[in-house]
Amino acid sequence: MKLLSKFFNPSRSASSSDAGQVLSLEVLEERQMLSTVSIFAQGTTGEERFQASTNGIFLGSGTVSTEVTEFQFDFRDDIVLFDLDVNDIKIEFLNDFYDPANGVDRNLTIDKIRVGDKFYETESSAVFSTGTWTAADGVQDGFGRGETLHSGGFFQYSENAFSGIADVTLVTIDARGFGDSVDYELQLDGERVRTYALSARAGVPARSVDYTFNGSVSADRIRVAFFNDRQFTDPISGSLIDRNLQINSVTIDGEVYRGTDSDVFSTGTWTAADGVQDGFGRGDFLHTDGYFQFADRHSTTTEITVDASALGLNVDSVRFSIEIDGATPSVYEYAISPLRTGIFDRVVTFTVDGPVDPSQVRIVFANDVFTPTRDRNLRINSLTINGTSYDPADSSVLSTGTWREEDGVVTGFGRGNILHSNGFFQFA
Repeated sequence: MKLLSKFFNPSRSASSSDAGQVLSLEVLEERQMLSTVSIFAQGTTGEERFQASTNGIFLGSGTVSTEVTEFQFDFRDDIVLFDLDVNDIKIEFLNDFYDPANGVDRNLTIDKIRVGDKFYETESSAVFSTGTWTAADGVQDGFGRGETLHSGGFFQYSENAFSGIADVTLVTIDARGFGDSVDYELQLDGERVRTYALSARAGVPARSVDYTFNGSVSADRIRVAFFNDRQFTDPISGSLIDRNLQINSVTIDGEVYRGTDSDVFSTGTWTAADGVQDGFGRGDFLHTDGYFQFADRHSTTTEITVDASALGLNVDSVRFSIEIDGATPSVYEYAISPLRTGIFDRVVTFTVDGPVDPSQVRIVFANDVFTPTRDRNLRINSLTINGTSYDPADSSVLSTGTWREEDGVVTGFGRGNILHSNGFFQFA
């Protein structure tokens, strides 16, 4: 058995001097799976140091504060000979010190640990400790002696100390780099949480990493961002080096997202059709610095956007409404004064409770007028529901009130995106 890597990233309370520290992973192997161990520790002086290991393999060390602080350690359990097991976890107190003359007494308290999404309490009768003092017998080795090490010693954990499932959100990123080296980061609410490095050597497969957030984190708060794009000529080989990041998938609490999904927004993705553009479902590559932004598929609300234009001769106002299952949550009107001729664009966005399918939506034109000197018309450029766009001219969309030269105003499918008289678009 050999030690292949060590990772350490303390996630500390606001009082800790190490708060906000970000882990940058070193590229050591072709594939990477990380399991997270969290240790909730506190000291009496703020100088106490501890070391954590699993089955003899070093996880990391830290200096605690006088408040309970969470330390996170990542364990690469795919490239050693065993899986991460709570029964193998040991936490050692490294720098016990007692100076009663000066009132100094270092003691280390481990409130609990978390492995994956499970909590284990240190005071459990299943946890073995050395270095714990009690009034009954002083410092002795034994089970269930409490959560504090008063002298140099350790806690050895057990599956039987399980106390419950943590409220956490697990994010798994399956990614691959192209170019000489590729750096990307996991973001929460636009702020960096963790950075990762990908080797882009020929033949290196995609690598998967796990990150666990405390509490419930909705997918729409999470981004994966590429930040070291570069294109240059290798001075030795003379070949062109072009860094790109491929995200095969991002899994958020079991929900799988891919860049080709219509609810995944990306910036920095290139396509042959339009180059580098922002948009939904553009593919699984970031060719320039940018990010993938995910949607909350379990949201209890739906965002609807209508891109509309008022058309006509001497138009004073054009009114339309959006109906959902026959109800009318929103009515909009272009009020144009004095009378004008031309095209007047407007994009409106509103939110409704619950999920909405396009087949539930109608866009209704209600104040048509047609005279030799005045003509009101409504053009709907697009309907967008939670990031997915629908074209009124599509063959699946029913329209009433659309005029065409060959047959006038009749009801039918795929007749265009203009309502020339009172009527509606019914989506499918």
